[in-house]
Amino acid sequence: MSKFERLLDRQPEGIPARPAPKKLSAQAYKIPEPKLTLEQAEAGAKPNSSEYVKLTAYIPKETHRAVKRILLESDQDLSELIEALLNQWLRSQLGKV
Repeated sequence: MSKFERLLDRQPEGIPARPAPKKLSAQAYKIPEPKLTLEQAEAGAKPNSSEYVKLTAYIPKETHRAVKRILLESDQDLSELIEALLNQWLRSQLGKV
């Protein structure tokens, strides 16, 4: 028995007892599918596509700031840049085989 278990059994004076929680149906636990905005649908909705995976990488802050600055000026997306660079690297690696 934990030292706090007795606290749960005592009801403070003047406060009505809480009713037991209701049992929820299995339907209540279903997570609804997110609704796409028009912009997301037109852009291909990468986060919701099974064709894409999320990638996390650690790079120096200064590199990140410089890349963001240039991407903002060129109206390019970071995902597009990373995909292009990875494809270029893949082509160079396949040429070595």
